[in-house]
Amino acid sequence: MTTATAQPTVHVPAAARLGDSAVVQHQGRTYRLFFLCGHPKSGTNWVGALLNLHPAIVCRGEYRFEALRQAFDRLERNWWHVAHEEPVRDEAERCFRESVCRIMLASLHHNPGAAWIGDRTPRQLAAYIPGALNLYVVRDPRDVLVSWTHQEVREFGASAAAGAHAPALAVLHREFKADPAFFLRNPTRLLSSEAWVRFAAGRYARHVGGDLALIEQARAGEIDMPVREVRFEHLHADFDAERARLYGHLGLDDAAARPADRETRTAPGFESEDPMSFFRHGAVGDWVKYFTPEAKAWFKEAAGDILERLGYEKNANW
Repeated sequence: MTTATAQPTVHVPAAARLGDSAVVQHQGRTYRLFFLCGHPKSGTNWVGALLNLHPAIVCRGEYRFEALRQAFDRLERNWWHVAHEEPVRDEAERCFRESVCRIMLASLHHNPGAAWIGDRTPRQLAAYIPGALNLYVVRDPRDVLVSWTHQEVREFGASAAAGAHAPALAVLHREFKADPAFFLRNPTRLLSSEAWVRFAAGRYARHVGGDLALIEQARAGEIDMPVREVRFEHLHADFDAERARLYGHLGLDDAAARPADRETRTAPGFESEDPMSFFRHGAVGDWVKYFTPEAKAWFKEAAGDILERLGYEKNANW
């Protein structure tokens, strides 16, 4: 005989105060959901690892709920689709939210005693569950570009292998494979492809620009999406205070969390740079040794005023 799985019920608070989030009742217990996101290579892995040091939190990745959201959007978009009209559209949205909740609840096997369940996915902000808290990680776009380029050149991943920049990055990939220390000794070669720098900087600006617009809508009360910003640089500069603030976003006491250490990659930065690792360096201001005057110009033209909007520079004269 097959035992039916208990259906989660979702309760959305009337007001999103500090520490509030979507509440899920499941098998006699109450859980709160949150989302951890940001542009790739901004530090979401590190922040997720820090959160998992707390016994009340399980934060897993990457669920990639944007794929599910896009599928429901296609289902509801066209006027000739039944799901475009009420009451079917409302039921479809309920199914989307319930699917997200049920999938996230499956993470509890990693930490059955958790009260908070998080999805860590490097992606754009989105109000997947009304009222659910979003922890948004921000890092200097120039350091993001350096970290992302190292990753793409090392792996020759999907972003590197497509587009006008592919031939140039293929050359860099071969140089790196022949000598993993190549960019340590030749740092100005890393951002030598104009096509890549313009592509990556432009994508960052569009991604984060969209996030900033959504945050403004949330602050204006147009959408029910509480957002708390987590700055990569602040975590490095004042780790203990910022870590306590991070847990405080969830209404939790930082004293209950396990200590951060090098073994779990939760302490700030790494003892040395490892070009072969996904966790290469984790440093602040790493971009300075890699940006040439040409790379600066390409970045500024492609990314516009994103550095000033994020508060990393006062103007374009950097």
